Amino acid sequence: MRVDLSKIYAVVNKKYGPYLDDYRRIQVFKGGAGAGKSVFVAQKIVYNMILKKGYNVMALRKTGRDNHNSTFAEIKKCIGAWDMEDIFKIKSAHGLEEIICKANNNKAVFRGLDDVNKVKSVTFETGDLVCIWVEEADETEEEDYRQLNLRLRGVGDIPKHIVLSFNPVDVDCWIKKEFFDSPLDPERGFICQSTYTDNEFLDDIYKDELLKLKDIDYYYYSVYVQNQWGARTTATVFHNLKIYDFEVEEHHYQNIRHGIDFGYNHANAFMGCGYKDGELYIFRELYGKQQLNKDFIASAEQSDFEKDYCITADSAEPDKIKEWRNAGFLVYSSKKGPGSLMRGIDYLKSLPCIHIHKSLCPNAAREFPRIKYKQLRDGTILDEIMELNDDTVAAIRYANEEFFLGGGDGDFAIIKKLRN
Repeated sequence: MRVDLSKIYAVVNKKYGPYLDDYRRIQVFKGGAGAGKSVFVAQKIVYNMILKKGYNVMALRKTGRDNHNSTFAEIKKCIGAWDMEDIFKIKSAHGLEEIICKANNNKAVFRGLDDVNKVKSVTFETGDLVCIWVEEADETEEEDYRQLNLRLRGVGDIPKHIVLSFNPVDVDCWIKKEFFDSPLDPERGFICQSTYTDNEFLDDIYKDELLKLKDIDYYYYSVYVQNQWGARTTATVFHNLKIYDFEVEEHHYQNIRHGIDFGYNHANAFMGCGYKDGELYIFRELYGKQQLNKDFIASAEQSDFEKDYCITADSAEPDKIKEWRNAGFLVYSSKKGPGSLMRGIDYLKSLPCIHIHKSLCPNAAREFPRIKYKQLRDGTILDEIMELNDDTVAAIRYANEEFFLGGGDGDFAIIKKLRN
């Protein structure tokens, strides 16, 4: 049923309602898991695109292609939930996503900070850029924010503003220094802090999962449940990481491997990697949350993941593996088995170095440094991995399973092709 915008507050969390019509320059949404902050920002954008001519939006991630399954998907989902598909023209092609309000030609575009020229060159038929939404803002650098703030220039009917949404995973993040360590002038902007308790629409099953974190891992509980700034601890797993942009030519690498970790609320992750001089290079990534398997397959078909790759996927999802094989991909079940998770982690830890391509694999670049051992409130560190936000890590484990579960002779890909 179509949402009546005169009764908009019935479908917006009370915590966020006051910010629907707030156009102060700096808008910071810091929140834990399940707080609903990204959902609200999408609602705010759709609401204003309909009602205010000239309300043009640029949604940003550190890497542009991550928008498809995050900012773009969130805004598109809001439009569908409000039964307003007929009001918008939606272009869904990867890398060319646009959402246009038919009534006034207001437009939302989706870009990445990995292509500065595309960010600088954005223009709109109905006026200026009014709103910039930076999702997962903690992935960005302070200089990114400075440049974006300069991009919002000119005087118009609607005050220009920049929206930052993020989880407080790192106490050393530039956002804390910029907006939290010194008071933000209320005339210049606002900070909205929220937790799962502020989300009136959150289901009880998810709430229970969050609360279990208190007895499983105190770091994750403090960040994702209590919305406290996360501090680096000795529980960090990987100390052999190098994250940067390097040359990617497959013929430079040996033992190229691919793996898939399936998800929905947890992300789907399709990863590619290879070895050079005994060191692991991660250089291919496809990643998406709240995405059905058939849609993830479609994304793979539109990307550079070729169908003759040999891929190891989570054996817990045989039906999904069958779908991939029916689509022409050479996907095989992982062996897994007792202790395989920690054996995989120990294997990756033992490598001299894991190189992660920062631009091509932004989610791996984010997840690998944050993987931690479970840590109790008293500081005790357990010999167990906290399996949260580890989807790219899981996919890389599956990809390299041959090497730590036996039979790692380097001929795995060739053998599987012959068997097929």
